[in-house]
This record gives sequence, C-alpha cells and structure tokens, in this order.
Amino acid sequence: TMDAITRVSYYFPTHTLTIFQILANLVINDSAFCQDQERSLVIAMLVLFSIACFFASFTDTYTAMNGQKFWVIIMPFYGPLCFSLPTDEDKDRVYDFFYLKIRDYVHAVLSTTAFVLIILFTNPVCMCIFPSGLKDGTSRFDAAIVRTVPIVVALLIGMIMICLGPPRQMLGF
Repeated sequence: TMDAITRVSYYFPTHTLTIFQILANLVINDSAFCQDQERSLVIAMLVLFSIACFFASFTDTYTAMNGQKFWVIIMPFYGPLCFSLPTDEDKDRVYDFFYLKIRDYVHAVLSTTAFVLIILFTNPVCMCIFPSGLKDGTSRFDAAIVRTVPIVVALLIGMIMICLGPPRQMLGF
C-alpha cells in the first residue's frame, strides 16, 4: 500500500510529501482539535506546495558542451528560459530541444492532483481541514475512506504516469 504512494512520490519534487507532513504536524501541534489559524496555515502550505509541484513539472536540466549542468524553465508561450549558457551553440541546442509538450501539462496536473489528494486524506491534515465537529480529533470522513483514498489515488495516477512515460528531469528531482 505505501509502496504505491512511494512510487507516485517520485513524480513530486524531492521529499515534498515528507516535508509537508513534518511542517503540518508542527503547525497542527498534534492537538485533538485544529484551530482556525492552524487550518489557515495548513491550507496556505498546501497551496504553496501544490504550486511548487505544478511549477517543477515545467523544468528540466541541460548539460552544456563543457559538461556543466544548467536548469531550464520551459515557459508556455516564450519557450525555454535558461540563464548563463556558455556558448551560442548551447543556446541554439536548448531552443531546439526544450519545448512544451502535452505530456508536460498532463504530468503537472496529475502530480499536483495526486499530491493534494494524498495530503488531504492523510491524518492529521484531514482532521484539521475536515473536522467532524465533535472536537475529538476525527474528520467528517469515515476512517476507511481516509485510509483508502491515498492508496487508490496513488495506484490510478501511478498507472497513468507509467503509460505517459518518464517526466522531464525536473528541478528538485
């Protein structure tokens, strides 16, 4: 079960799930009831981490003729954006090779969706964002749903990602 989530996590920037869980536990403070400020902070973190997941899908690395590696940001209507390339030949190769594909958009949407759903249905985030109203540290969802949704999401999105092929060598991977 966790193996499926681990495989899908390869499509997220490095340790995104782990870092989010650590920060969420610090914000929520392992209490049985989540305060409004804590809920707002968790939602803000979720939005920021989701944007990072989405943005990372449009990055890649380029190895120049001299062996140096450079980060490339692939912009939707501009093309590749890469700073400090050593030669004009490298610049030409970057513009010829790096362009957006439909696969990039699909990877971005799927990885962001998987990240959000896995986080939302993982305790204590689920308990904080969707409290039961009883102030007993439970969420309004059944425990079986909270256990099952991350696994099902990981399996489905993992299968789709396998069919799409590997993503770019993204920033933070």
